[in-house]
Amino acid sequence: MRQARLRSAAAVSLTVLAAFLVAAPTSISQDGGGAAPAVRMTGLGASGEPLSANPDRNAYFGDLHVHTRLSFDAYIFNVRSSPDDAYRFAKGETIGHAGGFDIRLAGGPLDFVAVTDHAEYLGAMEEANNPRSPLARLPIVDGLFSPDPAKIGAAFNRIVAGSRAGNLPLEFSDKKIAGKAWREIQDAAARHNQPG
Repeated sequence: MRQARLRSAAAVSLTVLAAFLVAAPTSISQDGGGAAPAVRMTGLGASGEPLSANPDRNAYFGDLHVHTRLSFDAYIFNVRSSPDDAYRFAKGETIGHAGGFDIRLAGGPLDFVAVTDHAEYLGAMEEANNPRSPLARLPIVDGLFSPDPAKIGAAFNRIVAGSRAGNLPLEFSDKKIAGKAWREIQDAAARHNQPG
């Protein structure tokens, strides 16, 4: 009974595979005459067979959810990478990690990346860590940048609670701070935009 089910499953799998291969679009184009079709080769498959390109079905690999030091949560969790660092990392360059060592993508650069920092409190945590900033003197951030994990946790909980309740001090939504951070994100995107 088990062998019959396995044979049946194998037959179904082969049928599906055959149907897929027959129906799959190709990049073959005809020149209108009786000439053989032109196929653009892009490399070799696992068993050495040539692969043809299909611009409508190529797989691309990237990351559409990248946070930098400009996101309040990322900054609290010790992310200090800039938007430029994020794009450099995506291109396969080495960048510094908050843990004190260098990191680099394994397997080559990504095809695409998007820096998607949170709009809420954009740039505010970095600003709060600047002793010259008015944000640094707010009681709600007391202990946030302490070496004591308990103080960091307590301050983080205060900020999260304030955020959820919608009563964080207005300085966290300062348009000048957010505007400066947004400009940094835009400028980095423009510098690293390399279509094609």
